[in-house]
Amino acid sequence: MLKPRPALVATVTAVLLVAGCGESGPLDKKALADKTEAICLEYSPQINALAQPNDVASTKAFFADYIPLAEERRKELDALDPSDDAKALWNSILAIYDEQLASARTAAAALKAGDEKSFAKVAKATSASNDKTDAQLDAFGAVHCGSKSGDA
Repeated sequence: MLKPRPALVATVTAVLLVAGCGESGPLDKKALADKTEAICLEYSPQINALAQPNDVASTKAFFADYIPLAEERRKELDALDPSDDAKALWNSILAIYDEQLASARTAAAALKAGDEKSFAKVAKATSASNDKTDAQLDAFGAVHCGSKSGDA
């Protein structure tokens, strides 16, 4: 009787995992929304666990922790491959993330420079756009990135 060799079994298993278990080809809108939701569900608990700032020092600390998480989430989102019919919508979703990340970086830089006036201006503009952003993400099907995210 033939006994399976561990190296052969490992090789065959790896080939099957790579070939058969991932999404093959570009993602349609529904699959893209599902993958986006999964990524947001991965990062939201970490972001929501950050201590909420209540003064300048704690706000600086919040941004120091938040921005790297937001950048990691954005990289994962960027790795998704939309189908041609979902590309324009996907690019608009990524633009939302880029805008939010740029706002966070600008706010953090203003605080670091001691420019509380600029920080307040960025914070006000960001706050005003959050409802619109949440509505866009909810309509896309990514409510845990939008209204149910609880993060910036």
